[in-house]
Amino acid sequence: MAIGIGRSLSAPLLVINFMLYLVSACLAGWALNRNLGATIGIGAGPIGNIVTPTFLPLALIASMVGLASVFAGINHLRVFRSDSLSSAASTSLIAWLLTLLAMGVACKEIHTGGSNRQKRIVNSMPHCS
Repeated sequence: MAIGIGRSLSAPLLVINFMLYLVSACLAGWALNRNLGATIGIGAGPIGNIVTPTFLPLALIASMVGLASVFAGINHLRVFRSDSLSSAASTSLIAWLLTLLAMGVACKEIHTGGSNRQKRIVNSMPHCS
Protein backbone atom coordinates (compact mmCIF):
# COMPACT_ATOMS: atom_id res chain seq x y z
CA MET A 1 0.00 0.00 0.00
CA ALA A 2 1.11 3.55 -0.58
CA ILE A 3 2.28 5.73 2.25
CA GLY A 4 -0.58 7.65 3.85
CA ILE A 5 -3.39 5.51 2.48
CA GLY A 6 -5.27 3.88 5.29
CA ARG A 7 -7.89 1.22 5.46
CA SER A 8 -10.70 3.57 4.50
CA LEU A 9 -9.28 4.33 1.04
CA SER A 10 -7.82 0.89 0.36
CA ALA A 11 -11.14 -0.94 0.40
CA PRO A 12 -12.73 1.02 -2.49
CA LEU A 13 -9.52 0.66 -4.54
CA LEU A 14 -9.59 -3.10 -3.95
CA VAL A 15 -13.21 -3.21 -5.13
CA ILE A 16 -12.31 -1.31 -8.30
CA ASN A 17 -9.35 -3.61 -8.93
CA PHE A 18 -11.54 -6.66 -8.35
CA MET A 19 -14.13 -5.47 -10.84
CA LEU A 20 -11.54 -4.61 -13.53
CA TYR A 21 -9.69 -7.91 -13.17
CA LEU A 22 -12.97 -9.86 -13.13
CA VAL A 23 -14.24 -8.21 -16.33
CA SER A 24 -10.86 -8.72 -17.98
CA ALA A 25 -10.79 -12.40 -16.97
CA CYS A 26 -14.35 -12.97 -18.22
CA LEU A 27 -13.69 -11.34 -21.60
CA ALA A 28 -10.34 -13.07 -22.08
CA GLY A 29 -11.88 -16.43 -21.10
CA TRP A 30 -14.75 -15.90 -23.51
CA ALA A 31 -12.41 -14.99 -26.37
CA LEU A 32 -10.10 -17.91 -25.61
CA ASN A 33 -13.06 -20.30 -25.52
CA ARG A 34 -14.34 -18.95 -28.84
CA ASN A 35 -10.94 -19.25 -30.50
CA LEU A 36 -10.38 -22.77 -29.19
CA GLY A 37 -13.86 -23.78 -30.34
CA ALA A 38 -13.25 -22.30 -33.77
CA THR A 39 -10.05 -24.31 -34.22
CA ILE A 40 -11.95 -27.59 -33.79
CA GLY A 41 -14.91 -26.47 -35.90
CA ILE A 42 -17.46 -25.51 -33.21
CA GLY A 43 -19.21 -22.15 -33.38
CA ALA A 44 -18.22 -18.99 -35.18
CA GLY A 45 -14.83 -18.19 -36.59
CA PRO A 46 -11.86 -17.05 -34.54
CA ILE A 47 -11.44 -13.44 -33.50
CA GLY A 48 -8.28 -11.39 -33.55
CA ASN A 49 -5.08 -11.63 -35.52
CA ILE A 50 -1.75 -13.46 -35.38
CA VAL A 51 -0.88 -12.13 -31.89
CA THR A 52 -4.19 -13.24 -30.33
CA PRO A 53 -3.11 -16.80 -29.39
CA THR A 54 -0.26 -15.27 -27.36
CA PHE A 55 -2.28 -12.44 -25.84
CA LEU A 56 -5.36 -14.28 -24.59
CA PRO A 57 -3.69 -16.80 -22.24
CA LEU A 58 -1.37 -14.06 -21.00
CA ALA A 59 -4.31 -11.74 -20.27
CA LEU A 60 -6.16 -14.58 -18.53
CA ILE A 61 -3.15 -15.42 -16.35
CA ALA A 62 -2.59 -11.74 -15.50
CA SER A 63 -6.27 -11.39 -14.56
CA MET A 64 -6.21 -14.45 -12.31
CA VAL A 65 -3.03 -13.33 -10.54
CA GLY A 66 -4.60 -9.87 -10.20
CA LEU A 67 -7.67 -11.40 -8.57
CA ALA A 68 -5.37 -13.33 -6.21
CA SER A 69 -3.63 -10.08 -5.29
CA VAL A 70 -7.01 -8.51 -4.52
CA PHE A 71 -7.79 -11.39 -2.16
CA ALA A 72 -4.36 -11.01 -0.53
CA GLY A 73 -5.08 -7.29 -0.11
CA ILE A 74 -8.45 -8.05 1.49
CA ASN A 75 -6.73 -10.45 3.87
CA HIS A 76 -4.20 -7.75 4.74
CA LEU A 77 -6.97 -5.26 5.45
CA ARG A 78 -8.59 -7.83 7.71
CA VAL A 79 -5.52 -8.62 9.86
CA PHE A 80 -3.36 -5.51 9.12
CA ARG A 81 0.01 -6.94 10.19
CA SER A 82 3.46 -6.78 8.63
CA ASP A 83 3.50 -10.44 7.58
CA SER A 84 0.24 -10.03 5.64
CA LEU A 85 1.59 -6.82 4.11
CA SER A 86 4.58 -8.65 2.64
CA SER A 87 2.44 -11.32 1.01
CA ALA A 88 -0.04 -8.77 -0.33
CA ALA A 89 2.73 -6.54 -1.67
CA SER A 90 4.59 -9.38 -3.38
CA THR A 91 1.40 -10.75 -4.97
CA SER A 92 0.40 -7.30 -6.20
CA LEU A 93 3.88 -6.69 -7.64
CA ILE A 94 3.73 -9.96 -9.60
CA ALA A 95 0.20 -9.10 -10.81
CA TRP A 96 1.34 -5.63 -11.86
CA LEU A 97 4.31 -7.02 -13.81
CA LEU A 98 2.13 -9.60 -15.57
CA THR A 99 -0.38 -6.85 -16.38
CA LEU A 100 2.42 -4.76 -17.90
CA LEU A 101 3.49 -7.75 -19.98
CA ALA A 102 -0.08 -8.27 -21.17
CA MET A 103 -0.30 -4.55 -21.96
CA GLY A 104 2.82 -4.80 -24.12
CA VAL A 105 1.39 -7.73 -26.05
CA ALA A 106 -1.93 -5.87 -26.38
CA CYS A 107 -0.09 -2.90 -27.86
CA LYS A 108 1.58 -5.21 -30.36
CA GLU A 109 -1.79 -6.72 -31.25
CA ILE A 110 -3.33 -3.28 -31.75
CA HIS A 111 -0.34 -2.28 -33.90
CA THR A 112 -0.73 -5.46 -35.99
CA GLY A 113 -4.42 -4.72 -36.58
CA GLY A 114 -7.35 -6.92 -37.56
CA SER A 115 -9.42 -6.71 -34.38
CA ASN A 116 -13.13 -6.48 -33.67
CA ARG A 117 -15.03 -4.61 -30.93
CA GLN A 118 -14.86 -7.30 -28.21
CA LYS A 119 -11.15 -7.80 -28.78
CA ARG A 120 -10.49 -4.08 -28.40
CA ILE A 121 -12.24 -4.17 -25.01
CA VAL A 122 -10.03 -7.05 -23.83
CA ASN A 123 -6.97 -5.18 -25.12
CA SER A 124 -7.87 -2.03 -23.19
CA MET A 125 -8.59 -3.75 -19.85
CA PRO A 126 -4.94 -4.31 -18.78
CA HIS A 127 -4.38 -0.59 -19.24
CA CYS A 128 -7.10 0.23 -16.71
CA SER A 129 -6.09 -1.92 -13.77
